[in-house]
Amino acid sequence: MLTSALALSSNVRLAYSVPLVQNLNTGLTYPKIQDAINAPQTLNGHTIMAYPATYFENVVVNKSISLFGQNTMTTIIFGGNVTDVVLVTANNAHVANFTITSGMGPIAFAGVTVDSANGCGIFGNILTAENIVGVRLASALNTSIIGNIFTNNGLVVSNSYGTAVVGNTVNGRPIVYLEGMANQILTGATGQVIIVNSYNILVQNSVLTHTSIGIQVRQSNSCRVFNNDLSNNFESISVSNSWDTRIIANSMVNTTYAIVFTSNVRNGIVSGNNIKNNFDGMNIWYSANNLIFGNNLESSAQNGIFTYASYENIVHHNNFRNNTNQVNSIESNNIWDDGYPSGGNYWSDYTGSDHFSGPSQNLNGSDGIGDTPYVIDISNRDNYPILVSNATGTGSNVQVSVAADVRLTFQSVTIAGYTTVVKSFAGPVPPFGGNWLHTYYDIATTAAYGGAITVRINYDDSGLTPEQESSLQLIQWNSTGARSVGDITGPTGWPDGKTDIRDIALVAKFFGQFVPPAPPTCDLTGPTPGVPDGKVDIRDIAFVAKHFGQISNNWVNITTSIDTTKNIIYGTAPHLSIFTTH
Repeated sequence: MLTSALALSSNVRLAYSVPLVQNLNTGLTYPKIQDAINAPQTLNGHTIMAYPATYFENVVVNKSISLFGQNTMTTIIFGGNVTDVVLVTANNAHVANFTITSGMGPIAFAGVTVDSANGCGIFGNILTAENIVGVRLASALNTSIIGNIFTNNGLVVSNSYGTAVVGNTVNGRPIVYLEGMANQILTGATGQVIIVNSYNILVQNSVLTHTSIGIQVRQSNSCRVFNNDLSNNFESISVSNSWDTRIIANSMVNTTYAIVFTSNVRNGIVSGNNIKNNFDGMNIWYSANNLIFGNNLESSAQNGIFTYASYENIVHHNNFRNNTNQVNSIESNNIWDDGYPSGGNYWSDYTGSDHFSGPSQNLNGSDGIGDTPYVIDISNRDNYPILVSNATGTGSNVQVSVAADVRLTFQSVTIAGYTTVVKSFAGPVPPFGGNWLHTYYDIATTAAYGGAITVRINYDDSGLTPEQESSLQLIQWNSTGARSVGDITGPTGWPDGKTDIRDIALVAKFFGQFVPPAPPTCDLTGPTPGVPDGKVDIRDIAFVAKHFGQISNNWVNITTSIDTTKNIIYGTAPHLSIFTTH
């Protein structure tokens, strides 16, 4: 269509000085693009050509036409920062070969918005940095976005499907668009990542900066965002209508909105992220049952976290540092601590004291938890504010309180980060015998460290005799230890220390399937013994059966001392993983 339109235009005599717009089907000319569209002679299916000039207008394409600029570099639509520069509302409309600029304003206007239209195309345009959003698709179907150049903005998608995105760049890096995909890993230099109606997508180790939204997750489940630089964007990560999204160990600095959850985001995890110097750190709209822990939320111009109509999100062990509003909660009721003795969050503006301890903070002796709650509003409070941050600075013998009952000392830290602990009752089964206290401490850090780590854990001695207490051990899970071959599951889903009928049953469950969707733990061997071949078959069942009854030895005793008067056990570990007392 573009070729025929250009050929037709070569036979047209210019009747007006530029700017000049012409309907190539009727031959009529107009001073403005909108005049050409609005003309009663312009019908669906017509082609309108804009000749090189700067057009100071906001264009509404409400007919099924093809709108082309004759020269992309010199045919410019200047929107004046009052609304979207080009708004497409008609089906089967096309906009191509323009430089589109000045779509900024008090809200995120776009260079081009396709709103509730089907079968449209946006081809070969230059979307300049003066647009907050380059192209926005809002409830659009079967749109083609091809060969556009975005500068410091990008493509934003909302409730839109069937989109073809080909050959577009943001700041010279490609836009990656996945729709209806599964089991993909994305890494490296990327302008934007957009995930729609997909499953199990991992975005890792990438730089996605200076764009409208670095990563968008729409109507997708079990997606992972890990260890990316998502700084200097309008939004860093935007998630909507998605379950089990995990956002871990990313950097989001100098953005407008770092993380935005909207419209039924559930069962996600946000952990270990550095969220600093933004307008808002995290926005949570109409979402529930997400876990937010171990993040640094610092120096937000407006809110560390903003919530609206959101419930049962669990927020603990975060650093809230020097945000204008640490939390702004509207019509929401969320959980802001992990109970006692684990604790809640660190609040830089907390003014309470620490003279007492215990679940009711009425027992003598400090415990690293404030004696009074940190009150957000009548429906939201941190009952156990932590007085020591889990920020892990550089230096020697760096001490970190990751929970009221868990403290670490790093021998050496070379790159600062944040250290977190997740406590649970599910994990690898400890060695047989002993006095297991049934609490796991999964400790991780984003800091770079060297040398030994001293681990100090306060334990509960309820029900223990003096002899049992004095024989307690602090043990660490070593995932590379002498594990029994074929020990892939147990009563809780973790390896349980022995190869038995549960392991055979799990392999049999995925018999005949490739990896993925079968879990890689079930693919134990292949034609070359001990080398997985990507498929779960009779070799894998035989491999597990061969080792039936063997016992694992993945737990390592790291105990150095125990103070039974203060209920504290100490150990020294070479690295962080899962710990428990036994």
